[in-house]
Amino acid sequence: MRRRRLSRGVQLLGLLIAVLGLCGYWLTRDVQRTVLSPEEARLLNPEGAAFQASFVVAGRDYDYDPAGPLVWQDGEWVRSFTTEPRLGYRTDTILYVNFVGNRIYMVSVPRDIFLPRFQIPINEVYAYPETYGSASRADNLRRAVSELLGVPIDYYAVINIDIFERLVDAIGGVELEVPRAMVYRDQAAGLEIDLQPGFQRLSGAEAAGFVRYRELLRGDIDRIDNVKTLAYAVLGRLQELNVRAALKLPELIDTYFDEVDTNASPALFSQLLPRLGEMTLEAATLPTSDMEGSGRFLETDPEAVEAFLATLFGGTARTVTRTPEGRVLLTDRSGVPGAGDRVRELLLAAGVAPEQLRVRRGAPDAITRVIVTRESLAAAPFYADLLGVGWQQIDRFAVDADIEVILGQDAARFDLFRRAQAPTPQMSTPPSSPHVSTGG
Repeated sequence: MRRRRLSRGVQLLGLLIAVLGLCGYWLTRDVQRTVLSPEEARLLNPEGAAFQASFVVAGRDYDYDPAGPLVWQDGEWVRSFTTEPRLGYRTDTILYVNFVGNRIYMVSVPRDIFLPRFQIPINEVYAYPETYGSASRADNLRRAVSELLGVPIDYYAVINIDIFERLVDAIGGVELEVPRAMVYRDQAAGLEIDLQPGFQRLSGAEAAGFVRYRELLRGDIDRIDNVKTLAYAVLGRLQELNVRAALKLPELIDTYFDEVDTNASPALFSQLLPRLGEMTLEAATLPTSDMEGSGRFLETDPEAVEAFLATLFGGTARTVTRTPEGRVLLTDRSGVPGAGDRVRELLLAAGVAPEQLRVRRGAPDAITRVIVTRESLAAAPFYADLLGVGWQQIDRFAVDADIEVILGQDAARFDLFRRAQAPTPQMSTPPSSPHVSTGG
């Protein structure tokens, strides 16, 4: 009986995530939520709501081996033969979700945002576990979105399209306005979409088709808008159902444990459930611009992202400073195994270009500090504040560098060392050259 109640509770929390145009479930592991710094709180939770939790929610679709060519036949695309599906590693739908009090803020992250640090678009991070070195692909994606937005994110939930369909069916479908005819068939991909315009109730498969359809005027941008439309429809349907009725939905949780990649806990359910009937949703898309010369990729500007977040949450934007240009040499003289590698990650996260950063080991040195010349003097405050150390000017470098960071034996005294030793650091600065200052 106790397991039955837990399964029902976890299932209903999964339905809340369907509000986001996706859905999920919460495993039995507890994850400690990030304590926001004063600057982060003024941006993300300016009214000081008692409850605040953030997520990256992403969707995985199926991949197929090469099959017969697509041909236009009887008004639809078909292939001459099919292949067996396998769950893929691209996450074409990525959402940053922040629960603040009774408000849900949902930010759609376009899949083609290019990450210079890894030379891949953000929808491929899940496919490459070596990006951040985490054993969890989903945690890598959480870190990538955290860096992109410059804010900490607590949880991740990566789900596949089948679960989404089953949950929409479990709540009796959703009602929304289909703006235009959506007809597409790919036999090899097992994708059949046939939606006619007008207000209607969609089943789970039809709702999945609504957010997967790409033959739109603005491509992925219009598809993201459809995700938002579906999110409002699901929220409306959930609020039609009282808690008692929702708890009687079919028990799907046993399937979810095998199919969803998440670090959230059922303990979160007890905090979200009482707010279900009063939750409001604000949905937006992260501002981007075309990446010059790419023909496909998008890029973000940290100042624009910070202003966007401040507008969305009604908070105060933090100061955005530019990472100084120049070649950086990190000399690890601490004698602590792995400390240099962790500080390297911190510098990369702050916007130092990988090709401009070199790491070496050296003989023990007592003092941790930043070293600059007269020509690179303007960079000293940036690196000193970032690392929480002092700085020293010299006449010239004997090595090929403009700035040197010396990690000394006294590093344990500094915030730098604590960051370097953190097992799963919160990457809260953009990967490109600008850096969001959080007051040290």
